[in-house]
Amino acid sequence: MTYKYFGTITMDEAWQKVRAGRDYWLEKRVDFYQSKPLLYNSLTDEQKTELATYRQALLDFPATLATIVGDELPLGFGQYYPDVPTWMD
Repeated sequence: MTYKYFGTITMDEAWQKVRAGRDYWLEKRVDFYQSKPLLYNSLTDEQKTELATYRQALLDFPATLATIVGDELPLGFGQYYPDVPTWMD
């Protein structure tokens, strides 16, 4: 089966793009805080918990998305990404 997503790609390639997007947000949002000890230590305990919860939700995102949409990945899958903690805005 092929999938129309920035050209024609296979469903496996589409799911690879989902995982790549997830990895991008892990790096940009989670690793940004966790890789800087002074920044991470400046977070409140509640923010650290929210960061850990958000990280796990991103790690689980491909499986969660598959549960929601099944085998057919919709073009608008971005709407299913986990909510970003408000303090990250």
